[in-house]
Order: sequence, then structure tokens, then C-alpha cells
Amino acid sequence: MADFFQNGLITTLQNLSSRTLEEIEADLEKFSDRHNMVLLLPALYSEFETPAMQQILKELKGVKYLYKIILGLDRATEEEFEKVKDIMSTLDVRVDVLWNDGPNVQKLYKEFKDQGFNSIDIKGKGRNVWTMLGYALSDKNAYAFALHDCDIVNYSREVPARLFYPIVHPALDFEFNKGYYSRVTDKLHGRVTRLFYTPLIKALKNTYGESAYLNYMDSFRYSLSGEFAFIRTLARG
Repeated sequence: MADFFQNGLITTLQNLSSRTLEEIEADLEKFSDRHNMVLLLPALYSEFETPAMQQILKELKGVKYLYKIILGLDRATEEEFEKVKDIMSTLDVRVDVLWNDGPNVQKLYKEFKDQGFNSIDIKGKGRNVWTMLGYALSDKNAYAFALHDCDIVNYSREVPARLFYPIVHPALDFEFNKGYYSRVTDKLHGRVTRLFYTPLIKALKNTYGESAYLNYMDSFRYSLSGEFAFIRTLARG
């Protein structure tokens, strides 16, 4: 069983109930009448050649509550972009594929750079997510956004379901949700968190004193997980 200690300012929702995934998804289908949910997937073309991506696509075929999926595609030729569009078209939900190396998106990046936004040249997942989110926000009907990586080997459709549920449930008042997993084994996990992230936050506290923001950042379980969800108003900043 996962420990259920509430660590600081963040509410940790433990999976202690006996509700099935099917029940949760049935609720989400009801909530989707009022709140449109968009799944954001940052991906490299090379990930479409991995078992993890095949598993993700297999699981997403069973999801019925999504408004649409936006896939941000990096490091892809035009031929590879067309292949990805064909692959994503097999899903039962609308999928928009953003080809970040394509002429249209590159033209957009150039416009930003011409306005002095030079960091737009920094390629990677951060820019990919930023681009997807900007595109997603252009749809005024989109209410909630969830994001996860495309290299999750043991992926199930429970991932997007549990990300969306707290922020679209009408009886709950959450605007942001982050993935957390209990990892109780005979090994130490989370080296980057243990050896870099947590010491960094502690060092900043020691240097600059107590800070509401640093306390907030220090309260997350699984702070570096790539899965999170939030509502439109929060996404707009």
C-alpha cells in the first residue's frame, strides 16, 4: 500500500478506493459534456518505432471522453510526418499533429525570434510543449489539458483518466494535478530528485530564507514526473 502522508502544501490523492477504471471513465464521459479535455503528447518520431508508443496508441483507442489529442512531433522529415498522421488517424478521436520541423511552425518560430525571443531556438521537449499549449489554447472550447511522455513502457489508459479526474469533477476544486506513484521496493529510486532537486530546493531555502514558492515546490511527491494536468485559466498564466 502507498503511504498516505500529506507532505506540506500539496494534497496527495492516494489510490485507496476500489473504484474501477471503467467507473472513472464513465464519470469522465459525463463530465466531458461540460468540460472538453485535450491530451497533449510531446513525441520524437523515433518513439513511434518503440514498444512503448505502440502500447500508448493501443490504450488510447479505448478512450471515449477526450475532446481531442494534440501530438507535437519533433525530429521528423516530411515523409515521417505523413506516416505519423496515418498512424494517429487510427484513433477514435480527433488528432492534430504539429510538425515542429515543418515550414509552417518554423515560420512561426522565426517570427518570435525576429521579435527578440531568441530562446525559441532551443530545441527540446520544453519548446514542443510550449508550442502545443499555445495551439491548444487557440481553441476556446478546450477546458482542461493533460500531458504525459511517450516512453511509458507500462502505459495504460488509467494515466490520462487519473490526471483529468480531479480537475474536471464538479465536486472538486482542483486546477492542477500532477502524477505521483508509490515506488516501494528493495531499491532506491528517484536519483535525480534525491541527489539534485531536493538538495537544490533546500539550498535555495537556506540561502534566501523561507519562501511560499519554494515551500510549494518542496511539497510535491514525484516532483519531476512528466505527467500533469491543468485547466485553461491556469494554462493561460
